Amino acid sequence: MTRLINSFFTSNKTALILFLVFGCACGMICRYEFAYWDALNYHYYNPWAFLNNRLNVDVVPAAANTFFSPFIDFPFYFLVNGFNGHPLAFCAVMAIPYGLMLFFSYKISALFFPADTEQGRIRIGLTLLLCVCSETVFFQLCSSSNEHLMAFLVLAALYPLLKEISAQHFHTGVFVLSGFILGIAAGLKLTHAPYAAATGITLIVFHKRLKRPFLNIGLFTLAGATGFLISYGYWGWILWKNYGNPFFPFFNSIFPSPYWEGSGYRDMRYFNMPWTTVLLYPFFSFWNIGLRVPLLQKITLSNLRFPVGATIFLCVSAGIIKNRKKDRRENKDFLLHILMFWMAAVY
Repeated sequence: MTRLINSFFTSNKTALILFLVFGCACGMICRYEFAYWDALNYHYYNPWAFLNNRLNVDVVPAAANTFFSPFIDFPFYFLVNGFNGHPLAFCAVMAIPYGLMLFFSYKISALFFPADTEQGRIRIGLTLLLCVCSETVFFQLCSSSNEHLMAFLVLAALYPLLKEISAQHFHTGVFVLSGFILGIAAGLKLTHAPYAAATGITLIVFHKRLKRPFLNIGLFTLAGATGFLISYGYWGWILWKNYGNPFFPFFNSIFPSPYWEGSGYRDMRYFNMPWTTVLLYPFFSFWNIGLRVPLLQKITLSNLRFPVGATIFLCVSAGIIKNRKKDRRENKDFLLHILMFWMAAVY
């Protein structure tokens, strides 16, 4: 066992295999309930409609979800068709992104805690335990929501950036790779565009800590746009050809389409929150455990991460300001601040 643990912390190959095995095992044990609204509504329908040319035949059967890009749901569609009689195999394969997400969570945590010391390994283990046990992560295990896949892509893009900043190398290729992956993620699922934007904003805010910031940030942006066009461009062209709006039915005020009334499809339920609720939202949500609050259906103890994260961000920010004259390369406070700022920018 000691040898396996040492191999886990010293070999990326061993760690990756163990995370994949763990993810697949969790998928088979905690089998996903297929009767999930999004799966019944559009996750299976959209790929089928695309492959069978049904976009202008069926009359918006999944409401606005009919016009979501079907490409991200292709794995789910083909796995359902291929493993329809083998639910354990289906759940195991669908849980692979969960294992990949945990692997990159481990790699990011290892940037902050030394994997060659017992104390560092304990902290890495506790960090992974939080990732494994998070309610919002675990209940989507091997589901068709694709959230684990998207989290894997976002973390895979974030890790090399944090590693470069930690080592003070700033190779241009890392910025290109990170931007490209985030662009791919944004194109596959538009709700993950904020991660690309948050990463770009973070790089701009901390540009003085980068070498050749204009070149690296510019290439990051260009690579992100390229990735987005690769993963979304064809679907956007289809929507433009059929409805005159590449993001139909969204942004209809920018790309006016006669096929949708109003300025565009928007969820307005949470736009009228008072500024005090917005400002104190992390703490407000936690103190309303068991009640319904804006943006969340029901608060549980797992939402403790909101006030904890906000408190850590404020404390780290105060520490950076207090020690701004010190050489930050001698400690990892600055790296942690970048990560916390990125998280704040996302939310």
